[in-house]
Amino acid sequence: MASYNPQLVPSPGFTKSQKLDGKVLIFTEKIDDDTPFVGPPTSFTGGGTKLSIQLGVFTREIAGVVFGDLFSGGVTKSNVLTNDGFRLVIHPKVISYSYEYDQLKNLGFAVTPIANVSLDVRLLDNSGKVIRSRTYQSGAVEGPTYIVSGSPGEEIGKATHKAIYDLMLRVASDVRSDFASQKVNEKGKDL
Repeated sequence: MASYNPQLVPSPGFTKSQKLDGKVLIFTEKIDDDTPFVGPPTSFTGGGTKLSIQLGVFTREIAGVVFGDLFSGGVTKSNVLTNDGFRLVIHPKVISYSYEYDQLKNLGFAVTPIANVSLDVRLLDNSGKVIRSRTYQSGAVEGPTYIVSGSPGEEIGKATHKAIYDLMLRVASDVRSDFASQKVNEKGKDL
């Protein structure tokens, strides 16, 4: 099992000039938050094992950290789409995930955990209308190489935290660009 660990998610540290006005809603579906990914690695190493990882929780919590820092009014996370004066609603969802224990690159002496995440992100207005949808691919994201671990799933969890965090920073950059180019008005429409 790989668990969400807030200590693995740094604050992006957006400067005052980088922040956007208003507050944002991170909208996730309860089934995604409650249903873990369970599956084997794509590598031969660890092939007889299965990992359970709450990808929905990772996605929701990491999005909360990134967008809570980006928007000056903060963030609300919910499974209910509400119209509560949000400047933007962000609906992230992992659509594919794989992981591996790469032992070959270390000549069999150590293992490098690798995670690969595809994330669908929809930007919505307060009424729930999709104003933009985009899929982000992490590619192979490596976690710290280790020689012996009693918790190899937690090592994959570190790589998964990094993959999702990096994707959320890309989403935040796109959102900032959208706002800067005035594709989004004050009510979050007309993207």
